[in-house]
Amino acid sequence: MSKKYGGYEFEGPFTHTGMLDNSSGVYVIVDDYEHSRVIDVGVSDEIKKRILGHGRKNQWEKHAKYLACFVRYCTEPLRSNIEKTIRKSYKPPSGKR
Repeated sequence: MSKKYGGYEFEGPFTHTGMLDNSSGVYVIVDDYEHSRVIDVGVSDEIKKRILGHGRKNQWEKHAKYLACFVRYCTEPLRSNIEKTIRKSYKPPSGKR
């Protein structure tokens, strides 16, 4: 299954980190895989590792009963452009920049 955010196709939903690759890309944290309200968005060279140790996990949990993640594996400069587009389009409540 996949879903579009900001016009970009993302893989998911992933409901636990064991399902993720530890690759470079963009991650979108959503309130659940059905409604998919964007809670946060970010980039990392190692997505799985980043999400496992993310400092905003407590914020994510305040905004959602069930969390899910969608990912798009890609490298720079595309991943930064995607993050900016999603942040501007969805204005996630966590990780404001």
